[in-house]
Amino acid sequence: MKSAILFSELMKAAPCYRWRWRSDDGENESTQSFGYYLDCLSNARANGYDVRSRLALGPSSPHRGVFGHLAGSMQGEGHDVESNWST
Repeated sequence: MKSAILFSELMKAAPCYRWRWRSDDGENESTQSFGYYLDCLSNARANGYDVRSRLALGPSSPHRGVFGHLAGSMQGEGHDVESNWST
């Protein structure tokens, strides 16, 4: 199965982050961005990609309540943090 990673990027038109996915080989990328991590994950899977597990950090991440202190300290820096969590 093809694999992909999810990443967030700062939108220039508004001060917010959006989620996107990219294939590991860099050949394919999502054609749209998503306000929520899980929507992006679902879209990548619908396009035939197995998403490598990442701990999502950011205002719209599903782990915000648990790791909100990390998201706040890394917000605006575009960090992806490796994790052993299953998606």
